[in-house]
Amino acid sequence: LEMQYFKEKKVYDKVPRAEALQETGKPPIGVRWVDVNKGDDEEPNYRSRLVAKDFRKKGEDHIFAPTPPLEALRSLLMMAATPQLWVPQWAENRDEHRIQVSFIDISRAYFHAKVDGSKPLYVELPPEDEDYGKGLCGRLHVHMYGTRPAADGWHSEYSGSMEELGFAVGQSSACVFRHEEKALVCSVHGDDFTTV
Repeated sequence: LEMQYFKEKKVYDKVPRAEALQETGKPPIGVRWVDVNKGDDEEPNYRSRLVAKDFRKKGEDHIFAPTPPLEALRSLLMMAATPQLWVPQWAENRDEHRIQVSFIDISRAYFHAKVDGSKPLYVELPPEDEDYGKGLCGRLHVHMYGTRPAADGWHSEYSGSMEELGFAVGQSSACVFRHEEKALVCSVHGDDFTTV
């Protein structure tokens, strides 16, 4: 099923392995399947995900991707419990008797973040690919779990989208956003969005 997703969404283009060496000075990043049981022992629900095995080599810079402090989520829940203290009278969603807390999980989040064309990423083809072992690799169009710049790329993607929607980035955390006009506050942890 995951291989079908790769073909439909055009996660990568197949290119000669020599291109990876020429562009990055390194061979393509290895990949592997990770299976997770989202169910339990009685009713298993296995999910498979193709992930890259990218490791930081000696001398390479660290890559930073922000995550919000736990206090950000605690603050949001406190705000939900006491809307009369912070929701202004003019807010569109003001209701003295009810406040809504929204939890959104983005499916395959990293695949929504485009790879910077000036810094190409190459991965090995999985053994299930029809062209496996034919001297080809995949040049990624979008980030893949397991590549070093994936989390930072995803952060850039969603923070840009939040700003386009009218949210301002928090001063104390780059993962907390506020929409002044709609009196909304959102905390993003990985691919989980919590909004009050």
